[in-house]
Amino acid sequence: MWRTILAVVGGLLGWAVVATVINIGLRQTLPGYSEAEPVLAFTLGMKVARLAMAAITSLAAGAIVRTIAPASQAAPWIS
Repeated sequence: MWRTILAVVGGLLGWAVVATVINIGLRQTLPGYSEAEPVLAFTLGMKVARLAMAAITSLAAGAIVRTIAPASQAAPWIS
């Protein structure tokens, strides 16, 4: 029970960390991204990058949850 709770919390924290790191990378590498972000005026390339970021962060969170609570069936679905 406690391991499942820890896995869910760890997955959420991991998701936030990975999303933040990737977002900082997008701001530094994509020209105009920092200006487009506050008003959500993204180009197609920026939208694709954000979609890829969402997929990567979700996979990373799932991997963290599975690492912390490998036997739990509920933890990956909760986080």
